[in-house]
Amino acid sequence: MRRVERESLIATVGPRSFLFFIIADVGASGSGGPHRPLAVTYRLGRFPGPGRDIENEWRRVRQVVQDCASAVDILTCPANRVAIEAELSLAAAEHRGRRCPEEPQRVQVPDLPQPSLADCVFWSGSPPAGAELTPPPESPPWLDADAIREFPFISSCLRMALNRLDDSGSGARLDDVQERPLSTVFRDDALEYGAVVIDISDLDAVRYGIVGSKLSYVAAEDAGFAGTWYFDRAESRYHGSPPVLFLDNSGARTPLSACAYMAKFGLEEAPDGVDRLEKHGIVEPRALRYIWPPSLSGSSDDSIPDVPVGDHDAAVEKAISALLHAKTIDLEAHRGSLSLPGFQSHLRERLLEDADKMRPSGASAQLLRLAYAGRRHLDWAAYRNLSYKHVATTLDSAQLSDAQALSICIDAMDDPPTPLLETLSRHDTIRDICLLQGPSRVNDDKSSDLFSQICTSPFASTLLTSRNIFVTSAFSAPLRRALWLQGPRTGARLDSPALRGAFPVQHMFVRKQFVPIEEVEEQDIDDYDAEEDEEEEDKEEEEEEEHVNVTFWPCHFFLGDMLLKPERFVSGFLQYCGRVLDDSFLTSFVATASTLSAPQTENSIISPMPAENLAIRGRRSSLVPSPATANPSPAPNGECWPPVGPLEPGSWVAVVSHDWQTTRKTRKARRQYLSWGYPGDSLIGVPVVRYALLRVRQRIALAGDDAAAAGLSLEQLAGPDYVDVVGGVEKFLRETEPGVDGQLVGERVEETSRMLRARWRLGSWPNQDVPTDMDLLTVLDDSAARAVFRDFLADAAHVRGNLAMALRARPEGPTWYPALAAMAPSAPAPVPRDDAVFRSLDEKDAVDGVYPLGTQGRLSPPVALGPFTRREDKSSSWIYEPPIMMQLRWREFNNWNE
Repeated sequence: MRRVERESLIATVGPRSFLFFIIADVGASGSGGPHRPLAVTYRLGRFPGPGRDIENEWRRVRQVVQDCASAVDILTCPANRVAIEAELSLAAAEHRGRRCPEEPQRVQVPDLPQPSLADCVFWSGSPPAGAELTPPPESPPWLDADAIREFPFISSCLRMALNRLDDSGSGARLDDVQERPLSTVFRDDALEYGAVVIDISDLDAVRYGIVGSKLSYVAAEDAGFAGTWYFDRAESRYHGSPPVLFLDNSGARTPLSACAYMAKFGLEEAPDGVDRLEKHGIVEPRALRYIWPPSLSGSSDDSIPDVPVGDHDAAVEKAISALLHAKTIDLEAHRGSLSLPGFQSHLRERLLEDADKMRPSGASAQLLRLAYAGRRHLDWAAYRNLSYKHVATTLDSAQLSDAQALSICIDAMDDPPTPLLETLSRHDTIRDICLLQGPSRVNDDKSSDLFSQICTSPFASTLLTSRNIFVTSAFSAPLRRALWLQGPRTGARLDSPALRGAFPVQHMFVRKQFVPIEEVEEQDIDDYDAEEDEEEEDKEEEEEEEHVNVTFWPCHFFLGDMLLKPERFVSGFLQYCGRVLDDSFLTSFVATASTLSAPQTENSIISPMPAENLAIRGRRSSLVPSPATANPSPAPNGECWPPVGPLEPGSWVAVVSHDWQTTRKTRKARRQYLSWGYPGDSLIGVPVVRYALLRVRQRIALAGDDAAAAGLSLEQLAGPDYVDVVGGVEKFLRETEPGVDGQLVGERVEETSRMLRARWRLGSWPNQDVPTDMDLLTVLDDSAARAVFRDFLADAAHVRGNLAMALRARPEGPTWYPALAAMAPSAPAPVPRDDAVFRSLDEKDAVDGVYPLGTQGRLSPPVALGPFTRREDKSSSWIYEPPIMMQLRWREFNNWNE
């Protein structure tokens, strides 16, 4: 085993990235044991190499602990339990149904080069020159990004745990979280990533474990620390060949608790979530056999004994056998047997052992009633050969009158769903309904079509407003960047009065103000003359007022496919108001409480992600000549968003404006800092979120949508004949959910305002001249709300043209928006954008800004840069050499001459 001088050690860190595995005992056969993954997700870390601040290393540890806690919180949230239980049943049925299972081809995530030391550590604060400066790929290749995810609700839970933002802004970027095939294996010799394993076999006793090897940075033999004997974070400056990496994966096969993992890397300050994780046990090592085969580990793995199966009571077994073999069931003849202890649970086990034999019949209906009488969740997802009518008939029984949830697999159901929809509309207690497709499906069409039938049925209003409906397509489509809320025959966006009544807010238009670009003359801070500056201040203010140029980045969000009921919309919206700049994909609405009165522990209820926004994201107008014309799209800033309209009567629109409120002193200080060469990002003012909710009175169609739109001005469409400006969330809920406590709504609004004021520290530098009680969350007045709405209607025509051009350039792409696709071959150039109001983030002057829209939180002011002050908290160089794979043994200082 190699000995290394301890004074050569620079730092020991944990993995930057992690593979998250959600596993469960599904009774699988084979050498991998009974556990199988239900979701595998890669979380890319973007941490630099070791630098001046040990916080760089601890952030890696803190992040994985927080991510793990967030995942466990969501998976154990009571409101998510029904859908998770249903997908667990589907997984168990899938593995039981494989008589001769074929193991899928195993895949692994490729390793990545590691960042060298942070730039501030190198000689003169600059990274070494050479080939190692070539940046590595930002993330491993995303295999099958549009592939079907077998268990989309569980995968959505895991994605939201990693993507959603908290007050510290620790959520991962959207593309830094990647779903991976369930056949993915973990390797403990990878430098880049470790593993987090969460076992949900028993939702009442969820277990977890963190696996991560130690990676030590050791100075190369020809390297030095510029005069210091050993590496000192404050004073050493590294020069020479890049450091050598040592990977110590001894003992890695033992999953660790959060506290043990923190102790492994010397982190004593417990991050958020550790106390919640302490309530959960650690995953058993044998549960990792499939995802981490012993052949891929250097450690030995003893054989795992089979778990003995207990003998059931002979009387119970005899009674169940008689029932299973009977063509008709006489309950009176078996009444004595039904009261035997353990009869019902054993009957369920026997039915699930061969669930595919359960087919529509009177006997099977009786068996289901007997097995599930008194159960709160009628989890029938494993019985994959039933029919809608049979399920409806079975439900129509007093034995199941206390049921609160129903889950079924619809793969083999080809009869009309009307009988089941009618029964569910009459059932007083069932509130959660899971209509799922199995993991072997090739598309999500069946569940999408079923939801369409629900929306157009006579029972739509009752089912959509008073029930929680989970359909596979709603959670599967966003994961593969596809649309799902479409009519089965037309392919157009699904719309119905019942749908708009249950989920009223269909669109949200958000404009985010660009930070003004300051043109200043450079000056030396030592030459600053306060008196001279005071004399020029009034003149500068007059010129500034004459040249006010406030522009915004417009965001067009379609909310219809998120299925947000009024109270859930408000709950998510108040979260969103604190994250407007960072929450570009609306995670605030996806993971939130369903009611405003829900406790904080229920703030992790998962709803569908915004499928259209995720699908259209990044699909900009192509600059490549299209087949129809030799002219490329003329707009380099041709952003595409989901199309707007037509807006039907009764639907709602939210308009949001994120503005920067500044004062004369703030603007003056910003110009000074910029002229001295300091960044001005800490002097942008304070954000004010202004919003309003509008209700559509008459159908609003943009030109090209409807002939009726011809001749109508945007002023008319935004006027009182077409929309009502209702106001804030209190008035919105008064109109849509009259039973909600108005006082409670007001308290939640005030909580959000207080949070914003605390975040920006009103009254302290640099916002000392801003009133401490200033309201940072306000409602737009009537004229301002209509003006914002009008601007977005104008921009919607521009975006619509960009989208048509994009479809024209990609004729082989998905069949979205058939009306636009039909006009794409002859689509005219997009309507020009009013750049006096809206600009794109792609425009040069926006891209050049470090934070063109400002920051979500208050930044610390800059300080003078000394010779040992950290300049760049990042790594520009990378280590491509393979590590030395061994446990390090260090030479002590007192016998280093051995």
